[in-house]
Amino acid sequence: MESTIKCSALAACFMLGLSVAAAQAGERLPVLDESPACAHQKLGVVTIEAGNRVTEVSMDPNPSPVNYARAFDRLAEAAAQQGGNAVVLRRHRATYYTRSGKRTPEAVHVQLSGAAIRLEGDPTACRLVVVDPREYSHRRETDKIVQTTSDKAYQSD
Repeated sequence: MESTIKCSALAACFMLGLSVAAAQAGERLPVLDESPACAHQKLGVVTIEAGNRVTEVSMDPNPSPVNYARAFDRLAEAAAQQGGNAVVLRRHRATYYTRSGKRTPEAVHVQLSGAAIRLEGDPTACRLVVVDPREYSHRRETDKIVQTTSDKAYQSD
């Protein structure tokens, strides 16, 4: 589930300030579900892949699921390398593995893309919609699932 942070109360502003300050101190930058309405600079696109590209001839009948928290960390690190203090999630593609007619309950490979941004001015005055990686991993289950081969699934767009 996403959490909407709006600084209408002093405590909320204080917590958001701590979150952004923590990110600036080396902790994970916030991954946002939408662009903030406050002033920010767009720095560029960041893309990461996480998990294993399982194929039809894979020897592992039970591939490990993707750890979305680690994937979000890597996306945030990529944004920080561009000078960002937040990243807006723009694209999510998850690959599930099917063997003997059974699909894995969780994604085994994901590709995440986002916009690295730098919030300007006082970040506590800005409304941010922060994405929880644990909730996000389950939120997209209603998206259209396409049956395809591994070659096509990992083919670049």
